[in-house]
Amino acid sequence: MLILGGIICVASAFIGLCIKKIYKGRMQFCCEMEKFIELVVREIESSKTPFIRIVEEYTTLSSNDFCNGLKCYIDISKTGVLSADKIQSISWKTADKNDENIIKSMLVSIGKYDSKTQLESVRKSLDMARKRLDFQTKKYNKEGVMAFNLSVLIGLVVLIIFA
Repeated sequence: MLILGGIICVASAFIGLCIKKIYKGRMQFCCEMEKFIELVVREIESSKTPFIRIVEEYTTLSSNDFCNGLKCYIDISKTGVLSADKIQSISWKTADKNDENIIKSMLVSIGKYDSKTQLESVRKSLDMARKRLDFQTKKYNKEGVMAFNLSVLIGLVVLIIFA
């Protein structure tokens, strides 16, 4: 029985670790989104770099989930037809739907306005990304860590019961 209790304890801890990883992935996605949008704002303000070049340069820096979604955007832009439907079809594994909507709405709006309005729109996206990062960080620190700790505790209780 002790072996069964040990197996349940380890399985419970593993489940908690997986839950914590989900929350951490969402937090990291928001962090990457904020960094990317900050870069876009800086580049638009200072050097008027074309957006697709900003995306291409950013995706060469890393190969995380956020960058993989941006690489899909690059592939779509190379087809010559950059419609809202195609941009909405981009998906990220680690992102929450609300987080995805921030980056997708920014990608859809790029190039649709004059430079001043475009910059205001991107800054609004940056503000939303910062709020989502704060939200996801708090959620990770509270729920993600708690899920792991509780799952380990539950596993230990089961181990004690079987012992």
